[in-house]
Amino acid sequence: MNKPKILCAGETLWDVLPAGEFVGGAPFNVAGHAARIGAHALLATRLGKDSRGRRALDQARSLGIDLSLVQIDPKLPTGEARAVLDAAGSAHYEFLSPAAWDALTVTPALLDAASSADAFVYGTLGQRDARAHAAITELAARARWRVFDPNLRPPHVDRAICEAGLHGAGLVKVNEDECRVFAEWFGCDAAPESLWALLAARFAVGALCVTLGAASGISSPPSPPPLPIPWAPATPFSPCWCANCSPAAARPRVSNAPRAWPPTWLPSPARFRITRRRISAAEPTRGSARRSAQKA
Repeated sequence: MNKPKILCAGETLWDVLPAGEFVGGAPFNVAGHAARIGAHALLATRLGKDSRGRRALDQARSLGIDLSLVQIDPKLPTGEARAVLDAAGSAHYEFLSPAAWDALTVTPALLDAASSADAFVYGTLGQRDARAHAAITELAARARWRVFDPNLRPPHVDRAICEAGLHGAGLVKVNEDECRVFAEWFGCDAAPESLWALLAARFAVGALCVTLGAASGISSPPSPPPLPIPWAPATPFSPCWCANCSPAAARPRVSNAPRAWPPTWLPSPARFRITRRRISAAEPTRGSARRSAQKA
């Protein structure tokens, strides 16, 4: 049986946390989870020709991610997100700019991968620079089925880029904060059901997954029955990575999918679980740490 091909495009960066440095970025995280549950996961990103770039490649290779599309920039450094904690222990992030991922360039191999992939996964942070934005826009236009994970990170929040990503997306994954941002933009209630109704009607979104902290994930539409979020038994790669696994494991019904969907390689359906821990409690572990650390 052929493995489904999942192409994840955008930023790769190092999260600089009080507990240490962890390689991450939403596309990197999703690719790692997709590879872990049996997909052929490709990462389209750009790294610096530096120590962090080499270590990111080593981490990705250990996760089984296909690195054939990764670009190396001879001048720009590998990305960095430095956590700054407030008195309550909540974090905001300062992003190194410019970084190598900002210079992502379209190549024939990237275009071929986007055209042949079963799913193309991307967000907004990786499009903060005009060069990467142009490249990812071209790849998305080639994709047969798109997963849009907005991954809004101030100050790099661009409504126009968000709306372009929403239009016709097969699956949109958001968290509760992003629900509130979209509700303010589009004039609807922030409840997942209300947001789903608006996204389906205005943007022709095929399915919605909202990560709800320690509770669960919700998939829409409700008819047929809510789509479960399969979840491989947790062997934590990092303390704060879980929220971005959901696009890799979601099971939408897609009429134009290139082969039967949901694929048989996915694990048995189970409730989507994520662990909420204080960023100060993060421990160095195998793989990547998510920037979206929240109060426990």
